Amino acid sequence: MFLFVLFGAILDKAGAVEVTSSVNGQIMPPVMGAAAFLIVEYVGVLYQKVVKHAFLPAVISYIALFYLVDLEATKNGMKGLPKSGMARSLMQKLNGFLIGMAVTGVLAAITYFGIGWMKDAFGDNAGIILTGVLLIIYVVLIKFVAQYPDLELDDPNVEVVELPEMGPTAKTGFHYLLPIVVLVWFLMSERKSPGLSAFWATALLIFQVLTQKPLKAYFRGEANLMGAFNDGLADLLAGLTDSTKNMIGIGVATATAAMLVFAAGTQKYFFARSKMYVSVLFILIAFTLFRPGFWLDMVWAPYDQKPAAEITTIAGQLPAGADIRLKVSGENLATGQLEEKFVRLSLGDANEDGAARLEINVGLTFRDEEGKLLIDTVGFDSPAAKAKLDFDWQIVLVELPSDRLPKKIFWLPALGMLGLIIVMQRRRRKSGEAAA
Repeated sequence: MFLFVLFGAILDKAGAVEVTSSVNGQIMPPVMGAAAFLIVEYVGVLYQKVVKHAFLPAVISYIALFYLVDLEATKNGMKGLPKSGMARSLMQKLNGFLIGMAVTGVLAAITYFGIGWMKDAFGDNAGIILTGVLLIIYVVLIKFVAQYPDLELDDPNVEVVELPEMGPTAKTGFHYLLPIVVLVWFLMSERKSPGLSAFWATALLIFQVLTQKPLKAYFRGEANLMGAFNDGLADLLAGLTDSTKNMIGIGVATATAAMLVFAAGTQKYFFARSKMYVSVLFILIAFTLFRPGFWLDMVWAPYDQKPAAEITTIAGQLPAGADIRLKVSGENLATGQLEEKFVRLSLGDANEDGAARLEINVGLTFRDEEGKLLIDTVGFDSPAAKAKLDFDWQIVLVELPSDRLPKKIFWLPALGMLGLIIVMQRRRRKSGEAAA
């Protein structure tokens, strides 16, 4: 926005461009805004579906934004900053773009099929091996990055006269792509929860912040490795401090009531000094406001269990785009051990013929053997194959979401109890003031 104003834009229009760009980033895959993670976490929609439905609107929004910004700049006679480095023709830019897309596609294919092969070949040990491979890739990228000088922070008081070159800027930060790859992989391929996916991506980023400076110093032949590590530790502490400050506003806006109640419980004071049992109630109320589904799961199971023999009937009755949750058991061919797990599979388009729907959209056919429902075939590269289901595995049972009350119903007794405590403490406080 500063550059936009610097070259002649009106303040309100510059602010509008800034806000629109930020909002569009909320719906631009692959790494989207908080709203996408909330949809996945609370609605139960797969992240792939959110990405698929958000991609086209996001592209259209950015195309419209670029067009309007260019139109506004033309109307006001605004010209952009000159680019540093050698000028490139349109054909050179197009070739660079196509080569970049091709390299990205090849790397994505190697990652997808390579990790799939490792998981099949090494079974439960694949996680350790993949972690080692990720560390090797990280060290190789750091060795490459160390060949270039670190970028210096721009002085905000110095006039900006040209745009920086993209190549040298990108070469100093290739290793920062790894946490994004980890985040997207866990969300889209492993189908982990947003919280767990963000945890592993953040853990890798913390590791990078701690180790990148010592590794750069080592590859550059510098002697003070401990000093470089201390600099990395200082960067981590500064980053944690800044991120905490930035999250205060969000935390206050989204969890004020629960935070206040939790603080009242741990500090043993709200409107008046609290007794021990009241402090315990405060903590329980705060927990209920944060996690109301915990109590609902205790009194009402989140899923209804159906016999495996009803799977085709259920599949034919569920609407388009619905998921079906199966409990399966069988031998893991990679480890030779028996496994029992739950898998969730998308049924795709609606079809009254449940058996055909399962075969076409999921990749599964079944056979009945001595009263057990066994998997007869698994389609190549089907959702069932990606879920690691195999021939002769048993379908133990089918689970469907229970038609139960919303979990936020437990907010009512929690808030009622909070109101009762407030009334009691306010009375005790007034009586104490009167006695004084």
